[in-house]
Amino acid sequence: TQTEYEIDIYQVNGKIKEYNMERKALGGSANVILSKDDVKAILAKEVGDVSIYELKLDREHGLYEYEVKFSASGLRGEMNINPETGVVLDKEVKYSL
Repeated sequence: TQTEYEIDIYQVNGKIKEYNMERKALGGSANVILSKDDVKAILAKEVGDVSIYELKLDREHGLYEYEVKFSASGLRGEMNINPETGVVLDKEVKYSL
């Protein structure tokens, strides 16, 4: 899938500190089909009970993608989602102890 993962783990207790995922082959889309409510549902499926503090449609190099910043119990993160397919393009999650 040409997806790159990076996981930082606390040496002391073995718990995950940070998780990053980026799809290298996929990008945004020229078409916007999904609504912000659709994106919220995708995020809920990926993370669970979540509070979104920023959700915007961004355009870069002629392609659109949704950028989402969120927090949930014990974590905060960012996610980019293809507005046509709903594929998560990249995700960064930071966990708190």
